Amino acid sequence: MMEGGGTIFLRADLQEQQRFRGPGHAGWLHDKDGKDYIVYHAYDKQADGAPTLRIAPVRWGADGWPVADY
Repeated sequence: MMEGGGTIFLRADLQEQQRFRGPGHAGWLHDKDGKDYIVYHAYDKQADGAPTLRIAPVRWGADGWPVADY
C-alpha cells in the first residue's frame, strides 16, 4: 500500500453514500451460515449528521479480495 497497491474497501463517495458520509470504525461479522458482513458507522446527512449503524454484505471477488455490497 505504501507503493500504490491496495484497494479501497469502505468509501463515502458512492452514489448511495451521498446520504451516509464519513464511514469508519469498521468491524467484521462472519455468521454461522458462512456469510460475511462489514459493520460500521456513518453520519446520516438526512438526520442532521446523526451517527448511524450500517451493515453491508461482503462478497469475495474472483481475485480473492472482499467487496462490500452497499
